Amino acid sequence: MVTNEIKTLFKVIVLNICVSTTFLLSQSHGVNWILGFANNNDTSVFGRTIFDFSTGSLKLTRNSGGYRFALGFENNSFSDEQGKLRYFYDGFRLGNAIDYNIVINGDTLNKGIIWQTYNGALYPISDASVFIPPLKEDSILLLFHLSLDFVPGIQYPISPHLFLTRVNMESNNGKGKVISKNEPVFNGTLLPIVLSACRHSNGEDWWIICKNYKGPTYYKFLIHKNKLFNSDSQIIGNSILDYSTVGNSVFSPDGRKFVRISNLDGLQIFERV
Repeated sequence: MVTNEIKTLFKVIVLNICVSTTFLLSQSHGVNWILGFANNNDTSVFGRTIFDFSTGSLKLTRNSGGYRFALGFENNSFSDEQGKLRYFYDGFRLGNAIDYNIVINGDTLNKGIIWQTYNGALYPISDASVFIPPLKEDSILLLFHLSLDFVPGIQYPISPHLFLTRVNMESNNGKGKVISKNEPVFNGTLLPIVLSACRHSNGEDWWIICKNYKGPTYYKFLIHKNKLFNSDSQIIGNSILDYSTVGNSVFSPDGRKFVRISNLDGLQIFERV
């Protein structure tokens, strides 16, 4: 028997899963969501729209101009400490929120067979990226992102790499410049829908979690001083051979719970003890 309390809990969990990972990382860094398509001549109902929560209530702004980004399945954004939208990512490229064009050297992210096949449409992966804000003493924004590609011996596309792309936020009059991109910081057979980050209890470092596609093995990484360290792996929960590209994983705002969902593994909740 499913009680009303369980139904309510399930709704809350699903709602949190639908919220972008960046929003859960920090109240200011995730206060702006950006959806839709837009270029200089776009007057359709699918035009770019910004959801602004920086004042505590929702403000919708219609936006056009710049490059026509494919903000669909893979869609992430980063706002600064003041809650101002600065950058966004669609799986193919990184955009800036000043003139809404591609950041210098911010094109061809995740390049491969899937990139070539779907370029011009939507990158077929969801919630597979996290922004890590700059350290207090510099202006380097980190973007960790999973690629999607075919691997010999595996029937369906998976994530063979966890990539790191670095952005100097002060370059080009605040529009930014990518100073390194597609740096493979971890290689493996990863599930495309599990990538989440949580601030360390020391208030400065970060944790990142991703998962193997064919079993309940989770990989934990520590980000310290803009460098990623492979902490360890852990086998926990239940998981079958999962090629899902639709699903998500998130930490609770206090970092005590980690939740993931996929169409094959269902809903799983892990709690720190």
